[in-house]
Amino acid sequence: MLCSPPQAASTRMPYRRSGDHGLHLSALGLSVGSSAVARSTRTPLRTLLCHAMAQGISHFDITPDTTYRTESAEKTAQAIAPLLAHRSDIVLSARIGLDSSPGHMQGFASRKRLLGGLDDLLLRTGLDCIDILYAHRHERETPLEETTQALSSAVQQGKALYVGLSGYAPATIRAAAGQLLQLRTPVVSCQTTYSLLNRWAEDGLKGMLEDLGIGCDAGAPLAHGSLAGSPEALSSFPALSHIAAARNQSVAQLALAWTLRSPWVTSALVTTSRLDHLAENCASTGHLLFTPEETEALDACCPSPSALVPLLGEPAMGIPGSP
Repeated sequence: MLCSPPQAASTRMPYRRSGDHGLHLSALGLSVGSSAVARSTRTPLRTLLCHAMAQGISHFDITPDTTYRTESAEKTAQAIAPLLAHRSDIVLSARIGLDSSPGHMQGFASRKRLLGGLDDLLLRTGLDCIDILYAHRHERETPLEETTQALSSAVQQGKALYVGLSGYAPATIRAAAGQLLQLRTPVVSCQTTYSLLNRWAEDGLKGMLEDLGIGCDAGAPLAHGSLAGSPEALSSFPALSHIAAARNQSVAQLALAWTLRSPWVTSALVTTSRLDHLAENCASTGHLLFTPEETEALDACCPSPSALVPLLGEPAMGIPGSP
C-alpha cells in the first residue's frame, strides 16, 4: 500500500508551530508504538498509518511498548515503511527513559541508557534518525547535566533532529531548558498528559512553556480511554454528553477540541486501532472554538487546578507520568 503525502490530505487538519521554533506538527498526532495498536488484529498498522496521513496527520510517536518491545518495534518498522517515501513530510517522535527498556530501572536518565535506547530504537526500526527525541522522566540519581548533554549529543551525532522532555516537573524543565540552550540544542517540545479530566498542566507548566517558547505535546487527551466513547465510560459524564450533543460532536471530539482549543498545545497524541475512531478524532479539528457559555459549563464539569486546590490541597507534582 502506498501512502499519500499529508499535504494532499484534508485541509481541516491544522498544523501548529512548536513553541517559538520552526518545527510544525499536525494538531493531532498518532501514537503507534503501544502493544494495543501494534498487536491489533482489527486494522493492520500499515493501513491505519496510511489512513492517518490521508486525513492530514503527519506526526507519529513510535515509542515502543516495554512489554512487547521487540515485537512492537518490528511491527512499527514494517508499518512505517510506506511513510518513508514521504520522510520529509512526516515527524517521528519517541520517548527514551523510564520504562523504555526491560532492564533495571536505575540510571534510566543516564547517558548510556538514553543513547543506548536511541541506538536500539533506530536499529529495530531501520531509521537513520528520529525527529524529536524525548527524555522521559527526570531521575534524581542522574545529574541533570548528564541527561541534557546526552540529548545534545544525539543531535550532534545526527541521530535526532530536535529534543524534548517528557513527564518533567516545571522547575526541572526550566533548568534543563537553560542547560540545553547553552549547548545550542533548544528544547522544542514537552510531552505531558492533558485532558478535560486531567488539567494539572495548567498549574505552572502552561505559563512556563509559553514563557520559554516551548511547544506542548498533549498525551492522553481522551483520559486513557475514559472519554473515548464507550457507553460504560460515558455514563459517568452525562453533562459532557449534553455539551457535546449541543455542538454536534461526540464526547471524544469534544474532549479533543477542548485540548486543542489553545495554541499553547501544539499537538494532541491519540491512540487507536480503529479506522472509524481515527476518522472521528480527525473530524474534531474542524470545530475548535468554544463559546463563553460552553467554556463555563466545561469548567463546572471539569474544574481547573486553581478551583481544585482549595478542596484537595496542592498536588505533589503537577506533571503526571507517561501519556
